[in-house]
Amino acid sequence: MDEQKRPLLMHLEELFVRLRRSILYLVVGFVGGYVVSSWAVDELQKPLLTRLPEGAHLVFTTPFEKFWVYMRISLICGLIFVLPAMIWEVSRFVGPGLKKHERGRIAWLLVTASVVFGLGLWVGYRFVLPPLIDAILQFGSGSVVPFLTLSSYINTTLGVLLATALFLEVPVFMVHLSKWGWVRPGTWSQGRKLAVIVNAIVSAVLSPPDPASMIVMMIPLQLLYEGGIIGARVAEWFSHDSSTG
Repeated sequence: MDEQKRPLLMHLEELFVRLRRSILYLVVGFVGGYVVSSWAVDELQKPLLTRLPEGAHLVFTTPFEKFWVYMRISLICGLIFVLPAMIWEVSRFVGPGLKKHERGRIAWLLVTASVVFGLGLWVGYRFVLPPLIDAILQFGSGSVVPFLTLSSYINTTLGVLLATALFLEVPVFMVHLSKWGWVRPGTWSQGRKLAVIVNAIVSAVLSPPDPASMIVMMIPLQLLYEGGIIGARVAEWFSHDSSTG
């Protein structure tokens, strides 16, 4: 019985070590995130302030609103900084229990997903956020002027950037699942009608309340799904070709 308990205790001890290291990484990352938090907040405000009248600015309406915004930005930036180290700790813990080809699959998925996620943040900031702000500011009566708080704007902006990054991850996971043989490309094709419905609902929820904005947002989402189908077919073909070769 002692011999059976010993490996479990060793695994638990290693898990606690990895968790302590990850928490330490996060604390260090938070400090680094705080160093760049002012720059990050200024950059996130630029797409809005360049579209407002000269001299306009964001405000905060509660005593600690600005403080918590900077803390949130510091935590997010810090997490981005140390995420590779935290992923490394996780991989060192679960890696011995995986086969060689499974470790290779997960490694490629993490690398491609991380790159695409970063690309999604950039695309959201450069190409999604500006027209979305224009649509919101121009919607409705011109007699209504914006009076935006720092917290509400930063939260909305982070939501837009995160949503864009996650949407770009869809074809990545579609390709990998088909490459691994878990989902056939034909299954993705059969789910096209369901994808249209889901994308329409997501677009209706996230876009400004008018049909034109909904369609403008829905088209890229559906194109991402179609791109995932094409990528899944290519991945399956390469997988089959390498296995037969």
